[in-house]
Amino acid sequence: MLLSSLDLKAKYDSDEDDILRCFIIPLLGVAARYDRAVGYFSSEVLSAAAEGLEKFISSGAKMRLIIGDPLSDCEYEAVMNGIKNPIHYKSEELANILLCSQDRNLKLLTYLVANAQLEIKFAFTHNGMFHKKIGIFYSDEETIVFSGSANETLRGLSKYNSEEIVVFF
Repeated sequence: MLLSSLDLKAKYDSDEDDILRCFIIPLLGVAARYDRAVGYFSSEVLSAAAEGLEKFISSGAKMRLIIGDPLSDCEYEAVMNGIKNPIHYKSEELANILLCSQDRNLKLLTYLVANAQLEIKFAFTHNGMFHKKIGIFYSDEETIVFSGSANETLRGLSKYNSEEIVVFF
């Protein structure tokens, strides 16, 4: 499916739009790759985007994140579990993880890392923190780039914060 076949707008404002539901989830459902550079990341986004993420994972798509702020201790441990013992975590059934309500975000994080479908790198600056907010969705034939104020967090992509992104097709 082409990215351009989705009914996407050129701008999303969280005062009017649910950026996660209207933009991120539909694109995850059809993208082959997702790159994101942000100041903050929270694994809660993975759980909240499960509908699109399930298709993303099943298709073998890959996500790469560059983040400026450290992971929480629980998220760091989830990443390390996926790195240190990928065979164990690869064998978990995705459907069981998605149906699980307890720590689903951390289990998804571990699963993605174990399956080499998520790579996380940290950005460091000489002064202050890395706080850019850029995202790129790729399909075989198309690319959609977005930029704006939203971090890769549930608060940044939902109606909680007042955020906006601009989309370039």
